[in-house]
Amino acid sequence: MTRPLKLLLMFVAAIALIIVVALLVLNPLPQRLLRLISVEACHSAFLVAFPAEEVNAGRTSMGTFPGIIGLHVDTPRREVAVTLLGIEFARSRHRPGYGCAPEEPGRVSLPPHLPSPSPTPWPLQDSSAAFPALNDYIQTEMLSSAEGQGEDNDTNHRAILVMQDGKLVAEHYAPAYNAESRFATASIAKSVNALLWAIADDRGLADLDAPAEVPEWPAGDSRVGITNRNLVDMVSGLDNEEDFSLFSRSLEMITSPDTASVAARASKIAEPGERFYYVSADTNIASRSLQYALSREGWSIADFAETYLFDKIGADSFELVTDGAGTFIGSSLVYATGRDWARLAQLTLQEGKVNGEQVLPAGLTDSFQTPVPASKGAYKFSVWLNREPLYGKPIKHPGLPLDTLDFHGVGGNHILMIPSSNTVIVRIGQASGGGAFRRLHRFIAGAYVLVQRERGVAETLAANETEF
Repeated sequence: MTRPLKLLLMFVAAIALIIVVALLVLNPLPQRLLRLISVEACHSAFLVAFPAEEVNAGRTSMGTFPGIIGLHVDTPRREVAVTLLGIEFARSRHRPGYGCAPEEPGRVSLPPHLPSPSPTPWPLQDSSAAFPALNDYIQTEMLSSAEGQGEDNDTNHRAILVMQDGKLVAEHYAPAYNAESRFATASIAKSVNALLWAIADDRGLADLDAPAEVPEWPAGDSRVGITNRNLVDMVSGLDNEEDFSLFSRSLEMITSPDTASVAARASKIAEPGERFYYVSADTNIASRSLQYALSREGWSIADFAETYLFDKIGADSFELVTDGAGTFIGSSLVYATGRDWARLAQLTLQEGKVNGEQVLPAGLTDSFQTPVPASKGAYKFSVWLNREPLYGKPIKHPGLPLDTLDFHGVGGNHILMIPSSNTVIVRIGQASGGGAFRRLHRFIAGAYVLVQRERGVAETLAANETEF
């Protein structure tokens, strides 16, 4: 190759690089995606507690990123930078108590969150020895279908815990995780947001049945009458969509420094209560409305949640992630250990009482069994029910009793509470594809049957006969 040709190729390559960098700088979409990667990598380093060298190599709980995207962990500063072609485009910092958020102009300065002294954990008495068949069953499943295990594995279990009658009877983790790992469980955050709303309403600190506080909606706007309860029940009538494709408003929302502001742009297409539509945007509007109410009483969301909920059950690993405006991203970002997720489920299962104290409002758990009419039996107060089919899909959990309550997140994340048998099943992971979900449901149903058999209850897949 002649020298002039080499110089020409170098010039063309330089121009191409300049064009690529210019597009990345000028186009908001790549910037939003890189900010999202920086947040996920930051959580992987400082909440999930992946070793820094693994995150630097591109591994996060979202997946492994190609070498063209560089991740750089700064442990002393609790930051992760994201580079593309060696140029830094995003940086996120972990703020204890508030999760990770991008370092960018306009980010709200949050008050220091000073966790209370470690509460006495609600004892999870280990009774696994009394359930050998259940533990053998789960261990066999984990050997082939845990994250990083088996060929063609699309089930990707990360953690499976089972509680029976308030005792821990099974606890298993994929190789990269353990009892100290904190997990984000996607939309299970919606159920946490709902519980916080219920507590605040019960204590007179906020009003579920009042119109949501949304500064983007001027007086006289048709959306002004939408209540906080409408938002939590997913019957707001707003024209938001649960679509996270590249150019969607949902992706813009979840990567925005002000999630609720983006969600509030939606127009109203139905009267509140008439149309059920499951959508993350409603939760983020409700979450900010709750924060407004709490702040007037002198509370941050982190301090309120810790004082009135998490400390009561000895759960010290919960972290509610807030956006750049200080709003808890109630749609999808709560981190906690598997055991603390199990503690929250057990509290819900036993009518919100622990050690004789009524932590959740009396009657709340029972109220979940009365679905929102517009949901056709499927949903109540950010909790999925195991009732009538919705959207033409089969019943949610074939093989589990009809009174099953489900805090549910994408990827097959389930916190299942079964009042009729006093059973909790926590499954955390990242399943993908229809076949994976069918296998997951069969596995959960099988685990439930074994629990009942080993506790001496002659129970089959009794409560419903739906095939799966």
